[in-house]
Amino acid sequence: MTASAGSLKAREWIECALNEVVKEVAKGTDGKPCIELKRIEGYEARVDKHLASTQFMTKDHKVTYCWPGKTADEAWRFSCVVSVLNAMHAAICANVTVTKRDIFYGEPELFGDQVIVDSLIDDIVHTCQVRREDLHVTASPKGLFVSPCANRGEVQSIASDSVFKTSPAWILVMEKEATFNSLHQSNFHHCHQAGPGLLVTGKGYPDIATRHFLRWCIGSTDHAPQIFGLFDFDAYGVDILKTYRIGSKASATELHRNLPEIKWLGIKSEDIIQLPSSAALMPLTQKDRRKAIKLIESAVLEQGGTVEELLDCREELQRMLMLNKKAEIQVLEDQLCRWAERKMLEAMRDST
Repeated sequence: MTASAGSLKAREWIECALNEVVKEVAKGTDGKPCIELKRIEGYEARVDKHLASTQFMTKDHKVTYCWPGKTADEAWRFSCVVSVLNAMHAAICANVTVTKRDIFYGEPELFGDQVIVDSLIDDIVHTCQVRREDLHVTASPKGLFVSPCANRGEVQSIASDSVFKTSPAWILVMEKEATFNSLHQSNFHHCHQAGPGLLVTGKGYPDIATRHFLRWCIGSTDHAPQIFGLFDFDAYGVDILKTYRIGSKASATELHRNLPEIKWLGIKSEDIIQLPSSAALMPLTQKDRRKAIKLIESAVLEQGGTVEELLDCREELQRMLMLNKKAEIQVLEDQLCRWAERKMLEAMRDST
C-alpha cells in the first residue's frame, strides 16, 4: 500500500527533527538538542467575506523541548516527545496503525499517564498539519453503532475502518450509551416508520473514529441519510452536540470530520415545559451556569452575529439559563421511543 502524501510529509518532518537532535547530541557539551512543537490554544469561528461562509481558525503557540533542560521535568518532557516521535516513525515506516494506548504501554514508566501521550499526539498532528491517520495513530475504539444494514444487527465498536455496504435510511446519534441501549433493546432501528436506520453513540464526547464513521456514512452514497441527535438538556449535552457539528480545540485539524448536518431533536426547552411537575428536573448549579455562558460567548462571531451551526444551541442555552433547569434524556422514561420517532418524522417532513 502506497503511503499517503500526509504520511510522507509527517515522516519527513519527524526524521528532520530527530536528525537535528542527533547532530546536537554529537556536539557533546556544546550541543543543545531541542524539538519545537506547536500547541493549539484557541479555536474560533470567523466569517469569510469572499466565501460567504463560516471558517474555523486556530490560535497556537510554540512549545520547545530541550535536553537536558534546566530541570528534571524538562528532561523528562523531552524524553517523552522523542519516544512518541520514534513510535510514530516506526508505525509510518512499517505501514501499520498503532493506538494511543499502544504508544503509552510501550514505555508506561516514562509517560506515567495516558494524557501525556494524547497531548503530544495532538501537538504533533497540528505541527505537521496532517491528519491523525497520516501519523498511523488512532484511539482505542470508544463509540458504538448498530444497524440492520450491518453485521446481522449486532452492536459493534466503531473503529477507524468501520464501514457497511447498505446505506441506512437515517442516522440517530446519542450522547449516552444508556439511551443507545434503550433504543436498541426496543428495536428502534428496525421498526421506525422511515425504514431501517443506524443508531450511534460516542459515549459522551465523540472521538475521531466516531466522527469519521458518521462523516463516511453521510458521504458514501448519492442519497445521504438524514442525521439526528439526542442530547441532554444541559450545558454539557450542548457542548457535545457542538463538538459533533464544528469540532473542538483538540480536533481543530480535523475539520473535514465536522457534522453540521446533525439536527438536534432534543431534549429542548419546549420538551421540558411540557413535562409533568413530577419529572426529574434539576436546578442549574453555578458550574452549569458558567459553562452555559461560556458556550453562548463561543457562539458569537468576532464580527458580530452567531455561528450559523450554533444558532439553535445558543437559543436553547439562553432558555436554559432563564428556566434555571436542566434534564437528562432519561427524563422521558418509557416515552422515549415514541417521542424520538415523532420528533424524527416531524424533522423529516420539515426538511422536504
